[in-house]
Amino acid sequence: MNNTLNRFIAKRRWLKRILVNTLDDHARLDLKDNFKLYYDPKDFRGPSFHVVYSHDHGFKHYEKKEKDALTAVLPEDGVFFDVGANIGLFTFYIKQYRPNMTSQCFEPHPNMATCIRKTTTENSLKKVIVNEVGLSDKIGEFKLFLSNRNAGGHSLANTGTDKNSDDFHMVAVTTLDQYCQKNNIERIDVMKIDVEGVEEQVLNGAVETFKKLKPILMIECSNHDLVNNQGVLNFFRDNNLQVEFKAMHHDCYKSLDDISDTAKDALNNNMILNNYLFKFL
Repeated sequence: MNNTLNRFIAKRRWLKRILVNTLDDHARLDLKDNFKLYYDPKDFRGPSFHVVYSHDHGFKHYEKKEKDALTAVLPEDGVFFDVGANIGLFTFYIKQYRPNMTSQCFEPHPNMATCIRKTTTENSLKKVIVNEVGLSDKIGEFKLFLSNRNAGGHSLANTGTDKNSDDFHMVAVTTLDQYCQKNNIERIDVMKIDVEGVEEQVLNGAVETFKKLKPILMIECSNHDLVNNQGVLNFFRDNNLQVEFKAMHHDCYKSLDDISDTAKDALNNNMILNNYLFKFL
């Protein structure tokens, strides 16, 4: 199917429900400045749907606050680890403002990883490395459970009503510590972790790397967990890692002791999940 027809169907959910099986696994969008972005036309609610629905606006504004926050703390020649990269929207957005950065993309879903590779190749981008592997606290092959609504919702955890225990891909999984040791990684400036419910497992497999390299982290957190002193809070405390945090609407970092109050305010505004920045001391 050609790109025009893929795009026409992909942005109309009612039509896509009927014709989804006729769509290609990936298709191309031609954006401003001759930028070619590959996406998943079968996606109903995730990153691919946002960009196909509103094109340049979607590419720029999808989670823009978070992308701008990461860009602001990444040096001109910085090293960015994009964990749970999906089709690479964070990497490609930040690359426009930090052309000399190196991005290591971790994406276990084969079609999403293909999208990143094709976008990188067609735009002749340098220093974008695609790792078709998931990160966790284990090494081996594991089930990646597929969301039937959101191509950004695939997860190593079989949670949520959008997943079926029989619908999965077997994918390669490693730990960040193992990856960094094997590939002699000596620098990570900024890391985004958005892995649909297995954030703690990624962190547990990265303790030695964090102690050595101390990257700034952006992690999607459950505000319920933070209010109850659970989740990522347990990870930092159990491993004696000293950090400060920053919410997206904050001007400065705060003591980790204050994060429960921030999360409580977010819950009062009906925000179940939030991205937070964490800076090692």
